[in-house]
Amino acid sequence: MFKRQLVQPAALLAALLSASCGGDAAPDGSDAAQADASDAGADAAPDGSADSDAQTDADAAPSEVTLRTWCRESTQLMCDWMYRCFGEADLARAEELFQMTAATCAPNFDVSCQTRTMVSVSEGRQTYSAEDAAVCLAALQNVECDTLDNMSTALGLDVCVPVTLGLVERGGACTNTPDCVADGSRCANEVCTGTLERSAFQVACADGAECSGLVCLAVSANEQGYAGICSAPCRADGDCGTGGVCVTDAAGEHVCLASCETADDCDNGLGCVTSGESSACYVTPLAEP
Repeated sequence: MFKRQLVQPAALLAALLSASCGGDAAPDGSDAAQADASDAGADAAPDGSADSDAQTDADAAPSEVTLRTWCRESTQLMCDWMYRCFGEADLARAEELFQMTAATCAPNFDVSCQTRTMVSVSEGRQTYSAEDAAVCLAALQNVECDTLDNMSTALGLDVCVPVTLGLVERGGACTNTPDCVADGSRCANEVCTGTLERSAFQVACADGAECSGLVCLAVSANEQGYAGICSAPCRADGDCGTGGVCVTDAAGEHVCLASCETADDCDNGLGCVTSGESSACYVTPLAEP
């Protein structure tokens, strides 16, 4: 009925950029960027942002880290770290994954930060702390080397978390995931989902109105009499939050469901359906006559 989607390297980028510049997409051209195209909110840097760098920095106090400076310096530090730390195999993989070279890495990620974080802060969907940015930038200069697979953990420093914080509540309009205030939330279909956890994927739905940013996954005739259950598109388990699992359904779509071991783990009358290596809370199909 469905099979599990194993963790893919591209999935680490959401956590990575949340730490480095508050965004959640790769530079244009990567697989992650294409998959998250609906989150982008803009295709180019804010009007005049590149031309106004000097003026923006000049208007700030000498010790203040402006948001524009934060984007530029955090992404430069991230790229410096990759090219200093990665071995030949990891670097080749990173360049393919992020569609970058040594020359384009920092500029591309910087543009991503401008089009997401700077726009969201200016439009009131995120806060920005110059004081925390200064602390984070100092810490990023001293991160020990690690591998590509551990990159998001290595750069995901606790001191960097409060640099930008989301303000959008569940059901509110967003352009990218860091806009959302709830831990584990996600910007889906330009709406904040609220915390993604097992219960989010066990809600019966008819047209999606019940799903707050998620989608209503249509299901076949079933004993529960449900037309659908709330779900979300995904690339790996990490996209589905705590207790969620990314599976491939009968239509070949990658979707989030609630993981389970037995029916006792499932709510709202759903059963624990096992198919291949996956077990998830799902409707019970009607027996064929």
